[in-house]
Amino acid sequence: MTSDHGAARLRAELDRVQRLGIESVPVFYFDDGSVLDGEQAEETLLAALDTLTT
Repeated sequence: MTSDHGAARLRAELDRVQRLGIESVPVFYFDDGSVLDGEQAEETLLAALDTLTT
């Protein structure tokens, strides 16, 4: 991102992330409003996905 346009896009994305309150990665936002952040066990991720598909 050497152009001014690229820098502006990066700043906009960083602003969006800060507004969302994201402080760690990865962060998973689900349609039901639940959020999982940071490292999660595979079982936890599968359980979250199962609740969305049932």
